[in-house]
Amino acid sequence: MKKLLIVDGNTEEGNLNIHKFSGLTYVPLFTKVLQLCGEYEIDALYPTHENFIMPSIDTLKKYDGILWTGSSLSINATKQYVEPQLELCDKCFESQTPIYGSCWGLQVAVATAGGVVSSSAKGYEIGVMSALQLTSEGEKHFLYKNKKSPIKSFCVHKDYVEKLPPNSTLLASNSFCTVQAAQIRYKGGSFVGVQYHPEFDIPQMFSTYKRLENMLFQSKYFNDKKEYEDEMSKLEDSIKKNIEAFYSDEVYRILEIKNWLDTL
Repeated sequence: MKKLLIVDGNTEEGNLNIHKFSGLTYVPLFTKVLQLCGEYEIDALYPTHENFIMPSIDTLKKYDGILWTGSSLSINATKQYVEPQLELCDKCFESQTPIYGSCWGLQVAVATAGGVVSSSAKGYEIGVMSALQLTSEGEKHFLYKNKKSPIKSFCVHKDYVEKLPPNSTLLASNSFCTVQAAQIRYKGGSFVGVQYHPEFDIPQMFSTYKRLENMLFQSKYFNDKKEYEDEMSKLEDSIKKNIEAFYSDEVYRILEIKNWLDTL
């Protein structure tokens, strides 16, 4: 049985906030996804917690794969939570254990390997993302095996990858940001990740809207309550009509993660 490590990028406070709005925190969320894909031995690390002990490279080498979760953090703030993750990610690359990451996971890998992460002047990308445009490399890449155009997913982020590190391959973009998926090679290791959230299901997405409601008003993503309610109604209507394949087909929704797992 393959052994996997989930790195929870969120803080304890961030996870309590997810619970408050009836969402799954990231380790249970990713564990649920992995259980849909097969049988794995799963460990978890919490680098933002006070009792966190940095693992050795030899310890990281014992895993078949490492998955890096989302987070409410920003790379360019709260150094006390970010710097331990950058150090850990550096060790993960050096261990040469394959790494996958969603959203924050991609941003951590980019910053670790020498790229640039910034906050978008456009504000949030949230809900169902605009369709991906795969690069020529993305069209051939294992990450998108059996994905059918238009490729969409749930998403939520304000920060974005402004510049990829050296030795990176851009796999996908969309109208919101240039880097929606990439492969990064650094210190002999390989990271593959996306800016969106294949691991999100419908309840998780609605929970996220509720959790971020005030922030979305403050950032002017929504100008008033009616705009917010209209977007929720539109999403609910799309789900009822089953417009997107990922609404009803759980395995298809998480296919990027499954495709990565299949390469281990």
